[in-house]
Amino acid sequence: MRTELMLIVGVVCLMFMAAGVATAAGEAPRFRGLTIGAATREDVVKLLGQPKYGDPAKDEKLVYDSTRAGQVDELTFEGEPKRLACVEAATPPEGLAARAEIVGRLGEPEYELRLGRQTMLEYSQRGMRLWVDNKTGATIGAALFPPQEYPRVPVGELRRVTVPPIPRPSKGEPARFQVGIASRLILPPPGMQADPRYTKVHDDLEVRCVVIAAGGKTVAIAAGDIFVFTAYEIGPIQEGARALGVDYLLFASTHSHSAPDGIGLDIPHADEYDAFVQRQAVACIEEAKRNLTPATIQVSQTELMLDGAHVALVARNWRDPGIVWPYLTVVRFVTADAKQQPLGTLVHFTCHPERLARYDNAISSDWVGPMRKTVEAALGGMCVFVNGPLGGMVSPDEIPGSEPFADTQRIGEWIGARAVEAVRAGASPIKEGQIRVRLRPLLIPLVNEKIVALREKGWMKGPLVRGSQSTQVGRLDIGELQVLAIPGELLPDLGFRARAKMTGRLNVIVGLANDEIGYIIPAWDYHVGQYEEMTGVGPSSGPQVMDAAEEIVRGNAPGFMEKARTGGRRAKPGG
Repeated sequence: MRTELMLIVGVVCLMFMAAGVATAAGEAPRFRGLTIGAATREDVVKLLGQPKYGDPAKDEKLVYDSTRAGQVDELTFEGEPKRLACVEAATPPEGLAARAEIVGRLGEPEYELRLGRQTMLEYSQRGMRLWVDNKTGATIGAALFPPQEYPRVPVGELRRVTVPPIPRPSKGEPARFQVGIASRLILPPPGMQADPRYTKVHDDLEVRCVVIAAGGKTVAIAAGDIFVFTAYEIGPIQEGARALGVDYLLFASTHSHSAPDGIGLDIPHADEYDAFVQRQAVACIEEAKRNLTPATIQVSQTELMLDGAHVALVARNWRDPGIVWPYLTVVRFVTADAKQQPLGTLVHFTCHPERLARYDNAISSDWVGPMRKTVEAALGGMCVFVNGPLGGMVSPDEIPGSEPFADTQRIGEWIGARAVEAVRAGASPIKEGQIRVRLRPLLIPLVNEKIVALREKGWMKGPLVRGSQSTQVGRLDIGELQVLAIPGELLPDLGFRARAKMTGRLNVIVGLANDEIGYIIPAWDYHVGQYEEMTGVGPSSGPQVMDAAEEIVRGNAPGFMEKARTGGRRAKPGG
């Protein structure tokens, strides 16, 4: 996947360069005296000196200290010879240090995304995405690339998106729930061949689960350190959960790219290993349900500032530089007695766990493991992790030249530390002791020839309905906390539009939830032949999922579904 990601950057940047050729000469943006699309690594070293991170002789990314104290500027090079293809920087471009200067020089943006603390102004035909601080108007981040021939968000589409700010922590009498947490190992047992590409284990893989009950309804949120499971592989876990009296299960893949391929994307379908994971998942749910104890729920949320048009040196967007998901949520479960003993946490952050990407042929949970340990050490109890709108392509922002395992540890510990800070900054108790679930089934036409071929080959499995893939969007309300369950990898662009319409006081979008239909891309940003497009169901998935999401948050979708349409094998409780 690391090689594939580099190819993505190459293809995207070459497309930008090709588009730039069609524009008038001199229109490519400049950064610290360097011209995007023209400057070489040698030019950069002559002008800026040796980088903070990266080797100019071999690395395709160089990192320099920003002119803003404590921040960095990242320069990515592509092509032969290597040219400066992309900049993600905390240093503002010359003459664009504040919103007033930006609009004064460039005019109104093609596309504006306003969040609670910061706003992105996009000028794709000028090769710029600029983030400004809403309070001061100062430019805090810039993503620069060769100008594109056409606006990325076309005329006629929604070009002003406003996401409401995160509400301040509230007070009040917390509602009482029943909460139980458990975990089970899902490392392949000795003698079981799950994925021949792995020859060793770096750290454990687990499935972790929190079961929550109130008002006669019981739901479970489970997350597995697996590459991905589709509805076909999750089906038996759903059946097992229902047999245990769970009304709704949200099963999410953490999406570690150093875990076995359980769906037949790159190797034949791992039937034996999948059955093992299914049994362990159902056993985990069963144990968590046995552990139910009176508890209260507290929610902490933060919007991380996108200094440098990325999340620190932690997460960046390979497809659309500068468009990342800055939200971090921590749901904390404590006993309902006077001691308020920690039972555990549910952490939600958005980034592919692929810093390792099968490095050293070792199985690993990637940065998820170190993140969970950091949270557990500070807050107590067990930490469960679920991912967000990570599509297109929100990935780890690695330090060039670093040792992969150490860099993975750095990323995980940084995310964990921010989660702990969010909790200590304040939390809102869940005051409404009700649980509601709504599901919206979908039939999405499968037109991706690669996926069709893998199904015909017998590697990928699962029934089709008239040539369409059956899936669903879910909405889970736990008091004032609203969770939107998306069956794949939603691009952040669509995530922002969905979050803007959510109706909870506190809102979370979970990706890879109960299915994996691949990348979910806006129809207006769908480019045949790009990496993300080659791994999704088809171009209608974006509009269909977004329509379903809007319908479900408005409350126009049906309530509890009695039976999931998965076609998977049944897993018995326990074992």
